[in-house]
Amino acid sequence: MRIIFFGTPDFSVPSLTALQERHEVSLVVSQPDRPRNRGMTLSPPPVVKAARALGIEMIFQPKLIKDPGSLTRIIAIEADLLVTVAYGQLLPKALLHHPSIAAINLHASLLPRYRGAAPLQRVLMAGENETGVSIIHMVPRMDAGDIIASQAFPVDEAMDYGTLHDLTSKMGASLLLEVITAIENGVSMRIRQDEAIASYASRLQAEDCIISWSDSAQAIHNRIRALSPLPGAETQLRGKRLKVLRSRVVESLYEDLPGSLLENTSEGPCFVTGSDALLLLEVQPEGRKRVSAVSWFNGIRDSNLVLGR
Repeated sequence: MRIIFFGTPDFSVPSLTALQERHEVSLVVSQPDRPRNRGMTLSPPPVVKAARALGIEMIFQPKLIKDPGSLTRIIAIEADLLVTVAYGQLLPKALLHHPSIAAINLHASLLPRYRGAAPLQRVLMAGENETGVSIIHMVPRMDAGDIIASQAFPVDEAMDYGTLHDLTSKMGASLLLEVITAIENGVSMRIRQDEAIASYASRLQAEDCIISWSDSAQAIHNRIRALSPLPGAETQLRGKRLKVLRSRVVESLYEDLPGSLLENTSEGPCFVTGSDALLLLEVQPEGRKRVSAVSWFNGIRDSNLVLGR
Protein backbone atom coordinates (compact mmCIF):
# COMPACT_ATOMS: atom_id res chain seq x y z
CA MET A 1 0.00 0.00 0.00
CA ARG A 2 1.04 3.62 -0.51
CA ILE A 3 1.33 5.22 2.92
CA ILE A 4 1.71 8.71 4.37
CA PHE A 5 3.45 8.29 7.73
CA PHE A 6 3.21 10.75 10.61
CA GLY A 7 5.67 10.28 13.49
CA THR A 8 8.37 12.06 15.45
CA PRO A 9 10.20 10.33 18.38
CA ASP A 10 12.19 7.11 18.74
CA PHE A 11 8.94 5.26 19.50
CA SER A 12 7.82 5.81 15.89
CA VAL A 13 10.96 4.45 14.21
CA PRO A 14 10.23 0.67 14.34
CA SER A 15 6.83 1.30 12.73
CA LEU A 16 8.30 3.42 9.94
CA THR A 17 10.99 0.81 9.29
CA ALA A 18 8.48 -2.04 9.18
CA LEU A 19 6.15 -0.16 6.84
CA GLN A 20 8.92 0.79 4.42
CA GLU A 21 10.04 -2.85 4.22
CA ARG A 22 6.57 -4.13 3.29
CA HIS A 23 4.88 -1.18 1.61
CA GLU A 24 5.61 2.16 -0.07
CA VAL A 25 5.97 5.12 2.27
CA SER A 26 5.23 8.00 -0.09
CA LEU A 27 5.68 10.79 2.46
CA VAL A 28 6.97 11.12 6.03
CA VAL A 29 5.53 13.99 8.06
CA SER A 30 7.33 14.90 11.29
CA GLN A 31 7.84 17.79 13.68
CA PRO A 32 10.38 20.54 12.82
CA ASP A 33 14.04 20.26 13.79
CA ARG A 34 14.66 21.35 17.39
CA PRO A 35 17.71 22.77 19.19
CA ARG A 36 19.40 20.07 21.27
CA ASN A 37 22.41 19.52 23.50
CA ARG A 38 24.50 22.25 25.08
CA GLY A 39 25.30 23.90 21.77
CA MET A 40 21.57 24.21 21.00
CA THR A 41 22.24 23.20 17.40
CA LEU A 42 19.21 22.22 15.32
CA SER A 43 18.74 18.48 15.15
CA PRO A 44 16.12 16.48 13.19
CA PRO A 45 13.69 14.21 15.02
CA PRO A 46 14.51 10.48 15.16
CA VAL A 47 11.87 9.69 12.52
CA VAL A 48 13.45 12.11 10.04
CA LYS A 49 16.88 10.56 10.60
CA ALA A 50 15.38 7.09 10.09
CA ALA A 51 13.51 8.15 6.95
CA ARG A 52 16.71 9.47 5.39
CA ALA A 53 18.56 6.26 6.29
CA LEU A 54 15.76 4.25 4.66
CA GLY A 55 16.07 6.27 1.47
CA ILE A 56 12.69 8.00 1.76
CA GLU A 57 12.99 11.21 -0.22
CA MET A 58 9.68 12.91 0.57
CA ILE A 59 9.93 14.37 4.09
CA PHE A 60 7.78 17.25 5.35
CA GLN A 61 8.21 19.04 8.70
CA PRO A 62 5.51 21.71 9.03
CA LYS A 63 5.33 23.87 12.12
CA LEU A 64 1.53 23.59 12.15
CA ILE A 65 -0.14 20.69 10.37
CA LYS A 66 -3.48 22.54 10.19
CA ASP A 67 -2.11 25.38 8.05
CA PRO A 68 -3.80 25.41 4.60
CA GLY A 69 -0.45 25.17 2.83
CA SER A 70 0.51 22.09 4.84
CA LEU A 71 -2.80 20.38 4.13
CA THR A 72 -2.60 21.12 0.41
CA ARG A 73 0.87 19.60 0.19
CA ILE A 74 -0.12 16.43 2.05
CA ILE A 75 -3.43 15.88 0.25
CA ALA A 76 -1.64 16.18 -3.10
CA ILE A 77 0.30 12.98 -2.35
CA GLU A 78 -1.33 9.87 -3.80
CA ALA A 79 -1.78 7.38 -0.96
CA ASP A 80 -4.03 4.59 0.26
CA LEU A 81 -3.44 4.94 3.98
CA LEU A 82 -2.45 7.58 6.52
CA VAL A 83 -0.62 6.15 9.56
CA THR A 84 0.24 8.11 12.71
CA VAL A 85 2.56 6.92 15.47
CA ALA A 86 3.32 9.51 18.18
CA TYR A 87 3.33 12.43 15.75
CA GLY A 88 2.69 15.14 18.36
CA GLN A 89 -0.10 17.17 16.74
CA LEU A 90 -3.80 16.45 16.26
CA LEU A 91 -4.61 15.95 12.59
CA PRO A 92 -7.36 18.20 11.17
CA LYS A 93 -10.63 16.90 9.74
CA ALA A 94 -9.49 17.67 6.21
CA LEU A 95 -6.99 14.82 6.48
CA LEU A 96 -9.09 12.42 8.53
CA HIS A 97 -12.09 12.73 6.19
CA HIS A 98 -10.17 12.46 2.93
CA PRO A 99 -12.46 10.37 0.70
CA SER A 100 -9.79 8.03 -0.67
CA ILE A 101 -7.41 7.67 2.29
CA ALA A 102 -8.09 5.71 5.48
CA ALA A 103 -6.45 7.10 8.64
CA ILE A 104 -5.23 4.86 11.46
CA ASN A 105 -3.21 5.47 14.63
CA LEU A 106 -0.96 3.30 16.80
CA HIS A 107 -1.28 4.14 20.51
CA ALA A 108 0.79 2.73 23.39
CA SER A 109 -1.99 1.62 25.73
CA LEU A 110 -5.04 -0.60 25.90
CA LEU A 111 -7.60 1.97 24.82
CA PRO A 112 -9.84 3.50 26.02
CA ARG A 113 -7.56 3.64 29.07
CA TYR A 114 -4.63 6.07 29.05
CA ARG A 115 -5.52 8.20 26.07
CA GLY A 116 -3.14 11.11 25.61
CA ALA A 117 0.52 12.04 25.46
CA ALA A 118 2.19 9.93 28.18
CA PRO A 119 0.54 6.49 28.40
CA LEU A 120 3.71 4.54 29.18
CA GLN A 121 4.75 6.76 32.07
CA ARG A 122 1.24 6.94 33.53
CA VAL A 123 0.79 3.17 33.34
CA LEU A 124 3.95 2.67 35.38
CA MET A 125 3.14 5.43 37.88
CA ALA A 126 -0.23 3.80 38.51
CA GLY A 127 1.42 0.43 39.15
CA GLU A 128 -0.61 -1.33 36.45
CA ASN A 129 0.17 -5.02 35.97
CA GLU A 130 -1.01 -5.09 32.35
CA THR A 131 -0.84 -2.78 29.35
CA GLY A 132 -0.50 -3.10 25.60
CA VAL A 133 -0.89 -1.38 22.24
CA SER A 134 -3.98 -0.41 20.26
CA ILE A 135 -4.59 0.54 16.64
CA ILE A 136 -7.61 2.71 15.93
CA HIS A 137 -9.42 4.51 13.15
CA MET A 138 -8.66 8.20 13.65
CA VAL A 139 -11.31 10.77 14.57
CA PRO A 140 -10.96 14.46 15.54
CA ARG A 141 -11.04 13.57 19.27
CA MET A 142 -7.76 12.42 20.78
CA ASP A 143 -7.35 8.62 20.73
CA ALA A 144 -11.14 8.13 20.69
CA GLY A 145 -11.69 6.31 17.38
CA ASP A 146 -12.97 2.78 16.88
CA ILE A 147 -10.47 0.06 17.78
CA ILE A 148 -9.21 -2.10 14.93
CA ALA A 149 -6.90 -4.32 17.01
CA SER A 150 -5.11 -4.42 20.35
CA GLN A 151 -2.51 -6.62 22.01
CA ALA A 152 -2.00 -6.92 25.77
CA PHE A 153 0.98 -8.06 27.81
CA PRO A 154 1.90 -8.18 31.53
CA VAL A 155 3.94 -5.43 33.18
CA ASP A 156 6.38 -6.89 35.68
CA GLU A 157 7.95 -5.08 38.61
CA ALA A 158 11.34 -4.82 36.90
CA MET A 159 10.07 -2.85 33.90
CA ASP A 160 10.90 0.83 33.67
CA TYR A 161 10.00 3.41 31.04
CA GLY A 162 12.96 2.47 28.85
CA THR A 163 12.14 -1.23 28.67
CA LEU A 164 8.40 -0.61 28.28
CA HIS A 165 9.05 1.93 25.52
CA ASP A 166 11.18 -0.49 23.50
CA LEU A 167 8.77 -3.38 23.97
CA THR A 168 5.65 -1.47 22.97
CA SER A 169 7.29 0.24 19.98
CA LYS A 170 8.34 -3.11 18.50
CA MET A 171 5.07 -4.84 19.36
CA GLY A 172 3.12 -1.94 17.89
CA ALA A 173 5.07 -2.09 14.63
CA SER A 174 4.29 -5.79 14.27
CA LEU A 175 0.60 -5.30 15.01
CA LEU A 176 0.49 -2.42 12.55
CA LEU A 177 1.63 -4.71 9.73
CA GLU A 178 -1.09 -7.23 10.64
CA VAL A 179 -3.75 -4.54 10.64
CA ILE A 180 -2.68 -3.15 7.26
CA THR A 181 -2.81 -6.64 5.77
CA ALA A 182 -6.35 -6.99 7.12
CA ILE A 183 -7.30 -3.60 5.64
CA GLU A 184 -5.89 -4.70 2.28
CA ASN A 185 -8.05 -7.83 2.47
CA GLY A 186 -11.15 -5.88 3.52
CA VAL A 187 -11.54 -7.65 6.88
CA SER A 188 -10.52 -5.00 9.45
CA MET A 189 -12.71 -4.67 12.57
CA ARG A 190 -14.30 -1.62 14.19
CA ILE A 191 -14.97 -1.84 17.94
CA ARG A 192 -16.41 1.25 19.57
CA GLN A 193 -14.48 2.43 22.65
CA ASP A 194 -16.30 2.31 25.98
CA GLU A 195 -16.33 5.93 27.15
CA ALA A 196 -17.33 4.84 30.67
CA ILE A 197 -13.86 3.41 31.32
CA ALA A 198 -11.81 5.95 29.36
CA SER A 199 -8.93 7.67 31.17
CA TYR A 200 -6.38 10.31 30.21
CA ALA A 201 -2.57 10.13 30.37
CA SER A 202 -1.58 13.78 30.60
CA ARG A 203 1.79 15.06 29.40
CA LEU A 204 4.53 14.99 32.05
CA GLN A 205 5.09 18.19 34.01
CA ALA A 206 8.10 19.21 36.12
CA GLU A 207 6.27 18.37 39.35
CA ASP A 208 5.73 14.78 38.17
CA CYS A 209 9.48 14.23 38.51
CA ILE A 210 9.69 15.22 42.20
CA ILE A 211 9.86 12.43 44.79
CA SER A 212 7.72 12.98 47.88
CA TRP A 213 9.20 10.81 50.62
CA SER A 214 5.93 10.90 52.57
CA ASP A 215 4.37 8.76 49.80
CA SER A 216 4.47 4.99 50.17
CA ALA A 217 7.61 3.16 49.06
CA GLN A 218 5.58 1.46 46.31
CA ALA A 219 4.29 4.77 44.94
CA ILE A 220 7.82 6.24 44.92
CA HIS A 221 9.21 3.11 43.28
CA ASN A 222 6.54 3.31 40.57
CA ARG A 223 7.40 6.96 39.93
CA ILE A 224 11.10 6.07 39.62
CA ARG A 225 10.30 3.29 37.12
CA ALA A 226 8.07 5.59 35.09
CA LEU A 227 10.79 8.22 34.70
CA SER A 228 13.85 6.01 34.14
CA PRO A 229 16.12 6.48 32.30
CA LEU A 230 14.70 9.89 31.29
CA PRO A 231 13.88 12.43 32.57
CA GLY A 232 14.51 10.78 35.96
CA ALA A 233 12.71 11.03 39.30
CA GLU A 234 14.52 13.50 41.51
CA THR A 235 15.03 14.55 45.10
CA GLN A 236 17.18 17.13 46.87
CA LEU A 237 20.35 16.57 48.85
CA ARG A 238 22.10 19.58 50.40
CA GLY A 239 20.61 21.91 47.81
CA LYS A 240 21.59 19.79 44.81
CA ARG A 241 19.48 17.52 42.63
CA LEU A 242 19.79 13.77 42.96
CA LYS A 243 18.06 11.57 40.40
CA VAL A 244 17.00 8.08 41.44
CA LEU A 245 16.96 5.66 38.51
CA ARG A 246 16.50 2.23 40.09
CA SER A 247 15.03 1.14 43.41
CA ARG A 248 13.29 -1.67 45.28
CA VAL A 249 10.57 -1.69 47.94
CA VAL A 250 11.59 -3.10 51.31
CA GLU A 251 8.99 -4.05 53.90
CA SER A 252 9.52 -2.09 57.09
CA LEU A 253 7.58 -1.04 60.18
CA TYR A 254 10.16 1.56 61.09
CA GLU A 255 8.70 5.03 61.63
CA ASP A 256 10.92 8.08 61.29
CA LEU A 257 11.19 11.26 59.25
CA PRO A 258 10.39 10.40 55.60
CA GLY A 259 13.53 10.64 53.50
CA SER A 260 15.88 9.82 56.37
CA LEU A 261 18.41 7.02 56.12
CA LEU A 262 17.16 3.77 57.61
CA GLU A 263 20.25 1.67 57.01
CA ASN A 264 23.11 1.18 54.57
CA THR A 265 23.12 -2.31 53.04
CA SER A 266 25.47 -4.16 50.72
CA GLU A 267 23.09 -3.35 47.84
CA GLY A 268 22.72 0.33 48.66
CA PRO A 269 21.22 2.76 51.19
CA CYS A 270 17.64 2.26 52.37
CA PHE A 271 15.40 5.24 53.19
CA VAL A 272 12.26 5.78 55.24
CA THR A 273 9.04 6.57 53.33
CA GLY A 274 5.43 7.11 54.31
CA SER A 275 4.93 3.35 54.27
CA ASP A 276 7.69 0.71 54.16
CA ALA A 277 11.20 1.67 52.99
CA LEU A 278 12.93 2.20 49.67
CA LEU A 279 16.28 0.71 48.71
CA LEU A 280 18.18 2.85 46.22
CA LEU A 281 20.06 0.87 43.58
CA GLU A 282 21.16 3.43 41.00
CA VAL A 283 21.36 7.23 41.15
CA GLN A 284 22.68 10.22 39.23
CA PRO A 285 24.03 13.15 41.27
CA GLU A 286 23.71 16.59 39.71
CA GLY A 287 26.37 17.18 37.05
CA ARG A 288 27.60 13.59 37.15
CA LYS A 289 26.97 10.28 35.39
CA ARG A 290 24.66 7.60 36.75
CA VAL A 291 26.33 5.32 39.30
CA SER A 292 25.39 2.51 41.64
CA ALA A 293 23.82 3.73 44.87
CA VAL A 294 26.52 1.81 46.75
CA SER A 295 29.27 3.81 45.06
CA TRP A 296 27.41 7.09 45.54
CA PHE A 297 26.78 6.51 49.25
CA ASN A 298 30.33 5.39 49.90
CA GLY A 299 31.42 8.83 48.78
CA ILE A 300 29.10 10.53 51.28
CA ARG A 301 29.26 8.38 54.42
CA ASP A 302 26.66 10.35 56.37
CA SER A 303 24.55 8.32 58.80
CA ASN A 304 22.28 11.33 59.38
CA LEU A 305 21.43 11.74 55.72
CA VAL A 306 17.93 13.06 54.89
CA LEU A 307 16.79 13.26 51.26
CA GLY A 308 14.38 15.88 50.00
CA ARG A 309 16.18 18.76 51.73
